[in-house]
Amino acid sequence: MIKTRFKKFFVALGLVATMALGEVSTVCMAQADKNINIPAGGLTDFNYSDIEYNYAKLLQYSLYLYDANMCGCDVSSKGKLDWRGNCHTYDKTTYTRRDGVTVNVDLTGGFHDAGDAVKFGLPQAYSAFVLGMSYDTYKESFKNTAQVGHLRDITTHFADYFVNCTVLDAAGNVEAFCCQVGQGGGGYDHGYWGPPEEQPNTNRPIYFTSANEPSTDIVSLSAAALAMQYKNFGGDKYLSTAKKLFEYAKNNSKQVNRTAGQFYSSSAWQDDYCLAAITLYQVTGDYSYKSELDRYSSDGNAQKGYWALCWDNVGPAVAYYNGRTQSMVDVMNISSGNSTYGGYRCLDDWGSARLNTSMQYVGLLYDKMTGTNTYRGFAEGQMKYLLGNNAVKQCYVIGYNNYGPKYPHHRAASGYRGSVQGTTPQAHVLVGALVGGQKKDGSYEDSANNFQTNEVAIDYNATLVAATAAIYSAYGNDTENHKPDPNYYIDDPSEFPDSRPQKLSTSGLYVAENNRNHILVGMCTNYDASKLEYRWIACDTLTDNAWFEIKPWTRGNEWLDWNPEKSGDFVIVCQARVADKPEKAVSADVGVNHHKYIKGICQMPYTGSGGGYLIGFESYENPGQKYSYEMLILDCTLYAEGKDAWIYTTGKCGVASGNALWTIWQPKYGYYWTLFRLYDENGNMLDQRCYPFVNAY
Repeated sequence: MIKTRFKKFFVALGLVATMALGEVSTVCMAQADKNINIPAGGLTDFNYSDIEYNYAKLLQYSLYLYDANMCGCDVSSKGKLDWRGNCHTYDKTTYTRRDGVTVNVDLTGGFHDAGDAVKFGLPQAYSAFVLGMSYDTYKESFKNTAQVGHLRDITTHFADYFVNCTVLDAAGNVEAFCCQVGQGGGGYDHGYWGPPEEQPNTNRPIYFTSANEPSTDIVSLSAAALAMQYKNFGGDKYLSTAKKLFEYAKNNSKQVNRTAGQFYSSSAWQDDYCLAAITLYQVTGDYSYKSELDRYSSDGNAQKGYWALCWDNVGPAVAYYNGRTQSMVDVMNISSGNSTYGGYRCLDDWGSARLNTSMQYVGLLYDKMTGTNTYRGFAEGQMKYLLGNNAVKQCYVIGYNNYGPKYPHHRAASGYRGSVQGTTPQAHVLVGALVGGQKKDGSYEDSANNFQTNEVAIDYNATLVAATAAIYSAYGNDTENHKPDPNYYIDDPSEFPDSRPQKLSTSGLYVAENNRNHILVGMCTNYDASKLEYRWIACDTLTDNAWFEIKPWTRGNEWLDWNPEKSGDFVIVCQARVADKPEKAVSADVGVNHHKYIKGICQMPYTGSGGGYLIGFESYENPGQKYSYEMLILDCTLYAEGKDAWIYTTGKCGVASGNALWTIWQPKYGYYWTLFRLYDENGNMLDQRCYPFVNAY
């Protein structure tokens, strides 16, 4: 169960320009990019009637993998899945610095890598950055789907972990960085299958960087993620730590991480280092970061155009922020030699779906840079394929529809212990998780035993989130077909006023007019009124209090223009619901004293002889002087004592001229109700009005 606005890329010379106040804007190239080949792949639209393409819901769901993989002492309070709890609370150690001082290092927090519970440094830093980049580049998508808070909570959990991984010396400089907690392999983390909350603290090593093993890639990418966190959501400690980590990477020898072994064998550090440099430059305006970028950006590993955006290649992100559109095109052209079974762009047999969504995102970033729709068709076609628009009707996002995987390789979701059990029913739905996907030959196996096609990972979902945000950006106004699921997280408008609140709520009814001819009242909601249905009902508290319907359920009927047949003290209720979700309704009511015959009343001090109060009322007309007028006064004190409380009445009085009755009353100290009644020539009451009266002198 589930419990910085983008600056337009100006056509210029392909240089990075420094703006006022130290901000940096990316610019793109004026000349046309060469050799653009759209990887169409012969996709077929099967037009399945029971598969929807709701990118708001997909974006919402895609964030939940991070709740499933969240680690630490606050999972129960932070996470949004009630089947996950606090875990690995023993991920703590000490570190003895070069000066001999031993410090405590709290490494609880962070995120499990995939279907296991290792906290690898490279995919964590990569996932944190890409999630932050998706918000930086398509902020309105998160606002319009009311998912800002969920995304922020996830990236903040990453950022806090990176800060805690940083060991400072006495001078406040970085001496070491925790680059990994746990280890893969049967003798270590992979030898345990069961809930992470119950994993014993055995064979769970902790690795720190050093001058000889600096892990330049992990340290730099963590710095980039922290700088992006600061750019998106603030937090001085994140920027401060990012700067210190970059200095550590800059001042030590440059080497890739080796603690992850075969699981995350990094091919280069230059791309990570340049990404940290350009992100810090954009955030701070400090030209020293630009100098470091320029120092390495021409290196072939810095803005790699020969492979997709992934944990081993953040070159496309460097190219994007550096305005290198041709590098983006080069990435999109890497399909040569890769099969396209069924039109699906498959770059690798292992985790093909994450590379596919990565290509979607990079293509749409190119479109954003150039103001074109060059790759939109490709991106949307590939995403629809992943959601089930394929010959076998297979969706690769768990829980999105009825055709998604049911047996992912994921210890926490499985609910069972001992060892992986293939197609044994799992206890929990890993909603929103992207599995590895099909292979080049089109084969796919939905089995927990197949970690190539059916494992999930935090880096897989990072580009799913990013690609979905990019695709949704074209559908922000289509709230009919693209809307989040109200059963999952939606931003609270009081905390995120810029988000579009999708959970229907009302601030009440507004009475615009109330006269003898009609009542005009409207309902205020946080929703597009054209997407809602309204029903209006009322009762008259002066008569039988029976409810009756004024207007049945009607779309776009937020205003009621009603002319009651008679006077009354009405309670008017409006019910509203989203047109296609009749079970989700809100209501509001308002009291309206509607009078067709009594025009007004008067209760004012009388300054004439004897003092007292001048009270009276007036009708709209008095045809033939045949109406009768009556005033009565009730003593609230006597009424509370159970005594006869009607202490004054004029009786039914005709008036010789005009259409009003007046009297002078000299009350004692106390609280009263005055009642005004109007009758026709046959003695039938036409109208009445009742008002409180206080004599405090």
